Amino acid sequence: MGDDQSPAQALWVQFRTTSKQVPVDGFLDIGRWLRAVKAAFAPGLEKVSVARLELYSLRESGNLPEIVADSNLELLTSGKKISKLISLGRGLRENDAFQLRVRSEDKAEPDAWGGNHELAMAAEKAAAAARLHSNGACADSHGHAGYWCEVCSARCSSATAWKQHYASKHHQRRQGSAGSEAQARPGGDSANPWSRGMSALAQFPCRRAGTLDVSTKFFDLSESQKELLKLYLVSSFNGEEELLKAFDVLLQKSADHLRIKEVFETVEVWKKVVSHLQRCNATRKERGLPVLDRIYDVASGHGLLAVLLAYRFPRTAVIALDLEKRAGFERYVEAVNSYGSCVEGNKTCLANLSFIVGKFEDLSEGPASGIAYVCVHGCNELNFAVLQRAKEKLAAWLVVPCCIRDGLTDICVRCAGTEQGDDSRHAIMCGIMGAQHQATAIVAVDRRITNRHLVVEGDAAV
Repeated sequence: MGDDQSPAQALWVQFRTTSKQVPVDGFLDIGRWLRAVKAAFAPGLEKVSVARLELYSLRESGNLPEIVADSNLELLTSGKKISKLISLGRGLRENDAFQLRVRSEDKAEPDAWGGNHELAMAAEKAAAAARLHSNGACADSHGHAGYWCEVCSARCSSATAWKQHYASKHHQRRQGSAGSEAQARPGGDSANPWSRGMSALAQFPCRRAGTLDVSTKFFDLSESQKELLKLYLVSSFNGEEELLKAFDVLLQKSADHLRIKEVFETVEVWKKVVSHLQRCNATRKERGLPVLDRIYDVASGHGLLAVLLAYRFPRTAVIALDLEKRAGFERYVEAVNSYGSCVEGNKTCLANLSFIVGKFEDLSEGPASGIAYVCVHGCNELNFAVLQRAKEKLAAWLVVPCCIRDGLTDICVRCAGTEQGDDSRHAIMCGIMGAQHQATAIVAVDRRITNRHLVVEGDAAV
C-alpha cells in the first residue's frame, strides 16, 4: 500500500445524484477497489460488470461543470496503484467528488450533452413521445414506398391499384363488420370507430413508413372512406353542427386542392393548440398575468388551422402569416362564416381572423402582452426565430418542427442514415429545442399522419 494512504482513508464518489465515501484501505489497485465501489452503490449496479465502470475527475469550466477524463483515472486500465488515485483525490469534498459512469456495451462515446442532464432528459421525453405515437406497420424491411392496407396486410404499388384493392370482394370480406361500422352514421360514441383511437387511419391510402399519402384528395376517396372521414370530424368536433356543416361544404368546394393528409394533420394539431392555449390562460389568470388576446399562426400555409383557431377563440384576434395567401383560404373562411354563429359585436363568425402576407422578421405585433405564436412545420431557422420572439414578448408558443439542420443548436446529432435514424435524430433535436427554451411539454400527434409529428409547447410568461 502506498505511503499516501492513511488509516480509514476514503474517497468521495458520485454516481448519478448520490455521493458516498468509499474506503480505500486494504486495496492495492483500482480494479479491485471498484468492487467495493459497486457494492456501495447497490441497488443500482448489481448487474453491471466492474469492467464497465469508469471514473472521472470533476473540473469547473465557466458556468457548467465539465467531465474531463484523466488517463490516471481510466478504470479499465486496471493495475494502477490505489496510491495514485488517492494522491489525485486528496482533499476532494462531496460536491466535487469523482464521477462514476457506466460505460455502454458498445465502444464508449463522449458525453454528447456536455454534462447538461436537462438536455438529455428533454431529448428522452421527445423520443418517448415519438415512440408512443409511432406505428411502423406500414413499412417493410426495405422501407419500400407504396400504399398499404392494414386489414389485408397487402401493399399496392400505385393509387390506382390501391383503389382496386379497396373495392375488391377480398378486402370487403376481410374488413367485415369494421367496414359496415365505418359506413354507419353514429348513434353514439360506440358506433364511431374514431372513439377508440386512430386505428381507422389504416383505411386511407398511406405511403412509406405508414404515413398518409401526401397527394390523396377528397375526390380520390371511395364513398366509404368519405363517410369514415366525416365520422372523424364528428368525433373531433364533438358533434358541433356548425363546424360539421362548414366542412361538408369545404370538402366539396375545396376537393381539387385540399389534401386528406392536411385535414387530419390540421385537426389533430388544432386539438393540441386549443388545449395548450386554454392551459396557458388558466395559469396566467392564477398568476395575475395578461390572458391571451392575439394568436399568430406563423407560416400558415393553407390557413385552415388559423380558421379553426378563430372559430374556437371568437374573442381572440387570430392573425395568419405567410409569404402568400393561397386560394383555398377564402373558401375556408366562407364555409365557416356561412354556418358559424357570431359573438356579440361581430358581423361574421370569423370577424376576428385576418391574414398578413409577409415575412415573420418584418412582423410588428404592437404591445408585447397577451401574445401566442403557433408555427406548424416551419423549417430550420423559422422555429428558433419564433421561439426567440416568444421569449422577448413573454408569449405563449407551440411549434411542430419540420427540418432542424445542424448548426441551429450547440449540439450536433448523428444517427444512422435510415428512416428510423432520421426519426431518432428529429426527436432528439426537438428535445434539445424544448430544453433550451423551457418547454412545458413535448407531445405528439399520430405518427401515421406525418413523420414530423412532435409538438413542442411552452409559455415564456410563466
